[in-house]
Formats: sequence, C-alpha cells, structure tokens
Amino acid sequence: MSDRTSTNKPNVAAERATPAPKHQPFSQLCKSLRGKRQEEFAALTHDVCRGAQVALQLAMESEHDAVQVEGGGFLTLTQCGYLQMLAIQSFQMLGDIAEELLSDLNDVALRNEVRGAEGGAQ
Repeated sequence: MSDRTSTNKPNVAAERATPAPKHQPFSQLCKSLRGKRQEEFAALTHDVCRGAQVALQLAMESEHDAVQVEGGGFLTLTQCGYLQMLAIQSFQMLGDIAEELLSDLNDVALRNEVRGAEGGAQ
C-alpha cells in the first residue's frame, strides 16, 4: 500500500484559472509598425534600457543606504550583484541583436551598391 495521498496531486482547476504571465512592454509601438525589424528593435532598446536603469538604480540606492545606515541597505550585496548581472546580460542581449541587425543592413546596402555598379556598367 502506498503512503502517498491525493493531496500530492496538482490542483488542475487552480492551474487553469491562473492566467500565464504576459510581458507588458514599456514602449508602445503602433500596430502599423509591428513586425518591422528596425522599429521593433527601437522599441526593444527602449524597454531594455528602462529595465536595466531600474535594476541599476535599485542596486545603487541599496548600496548607498548600506553605507549611510548602520545595518545595511534594503537589498543584500548578493541581490545587488544579481541586479547588476541582470543589467549586464540585458545590454549584452541588446548588443547581440544590434550586431545582427547591423550586419543584415550592411549586407543589403552592399548588394544594392553592387546592383547599382552593375547597372551603371551596362
């Protein structure tokens, strides 16, 4: 006989009633601009920069409080480090996306230059 009880089973009804979290961007991109790579990158840049700004401000203010107030800030040094790493990783992600976008834009520009040179040589 098993020692397991029915209380170990997940509450399926509760899981269905809880909506999945949804990202709400800081930036508001018009419907007509959605799906356009450069416009979406501008919106993503805005969102990442604002999020990283908040993370770094929280870490900085907590570290400042730790110096000013005996007993420390509202975040531990480890938590401040996590916020700083979050900002660093966010900027790294943004830089990677920007590099890819720039590479694609340069490829298109070079193809257009070659086409223009071929058209002028005829």
